[in-house]
Amino acid sequence: MIIKQSLLFLKRLLNPSPLGEGTPTGWVRLFSLLLFSVAFSLDQGGNEVDFLESGLGSRPLAMGNAYTAAGNDVNTIQYNPAGMVFARGFELTSMQAKLASGFDLYYLGILTQQREYNVQTVPDSAWGISWVNGSLADIPLVTVNEGVTVNTDIKPSSYSTYQANALTLAYASWLMPDLAWGVSTTGFYKNFLHVDGGQGYGATLTPGLMWRLKHNVILGLVVKDMLNMQHWDTGTTEQVHPEIRLGVCFEVFDDLLLSVEARQKMDNRYQPTFHAGTEWSLLHYIRLRAGFSEDRFSAGCGIYLTHLSIQYAYMGDISDGIGDSHRVSLEVGL
Repeated sequence: MIIKQSLLFLKRLLNPSPLGEGTPTGWVRLFSLLLFSVAFSLDQGGNEVDFLESGLGSRPLAMGNAYTAAGNDVNTIQYNPAGMVFARGFELTSMQAKLASGFDLYYLGILTQQREYNVQTVPDSAWGISWVNGSLADIPLVTVNEGVTVNTDIKPSSYSTYQANALTLAYASWLMPDLAWGVSTTGFYKNFLHVDGGQGYGATLTPGLMWRLKHNVILGLVVKDMLNMQHWDTGTTEQVHPEIRLGVCFEVFDDLLLSVEARQKMDNRYQPTFHAGTEWSLLHYIRLRAGFSEDRFSAGCGIYLTHLSIQYAYMGDISDGIGDSHRVSLEVGL
């Protein structure tokens, strides 16, 4: 019920009636949205929606995940839905990755824009949909009885498989010239086979803003998982700590892009994290990228043909020892 009421509130807030009918200006709506976001975020807490944090999209990953203000393609569905109106008319992306931990990840995203009649340059709105699947096989299950010591030879009694699926719907439009807003909602289902109470489902709601200050400076703001819940068959319901993401993107030259952002979970037990990335366009059809995501280095490139591009990202090892990873994405744009 609270999510339904919130969506209705956002619809009334961000879809004004014609000017001159006493409706608030775009600035009032902007600050109202920020206050609304913070008010609902302060009272939540819990764990990550884990498999959605594994990294989606080779371009944003190669740029250190500094994509809140830099996103202008189909991947922005997952990072800042407001950026969808800065993309091309139609885009499709797919990615498959196998992480060092044995975790398999599949990602598919589709974006389409709606334009008013006789307007070819600026879209009126944009819609996006994405699907994420994560799986991990051969998870050992062990039953521990009394009398077990560190010297006991423990053998798995059986094995489990983890499966997770998430479907995201996103919408973006304009608050005013050069200021876009967007919202995405994700529903997901997770299942540990052969584990009692190992089935869970949930939903999240994420609003975002993207503001082009000048032709070469863009600000981005996202309240990740502003509203959310995860329910397990054990009867437990968890909530994720929402995270505020603030980014700025600079187009230093026509062929050089710099992006930085800070993220802070709405809980004082968490420290802020910082992300930075750069992209250099070479010969109009090759783009080289590099970035840092907390303590992790990343790099990659993109090869752009007429309507098809191949994206690659390398992500270095981090302090927890998960290991290096490589991502390859195929994208179609019309």
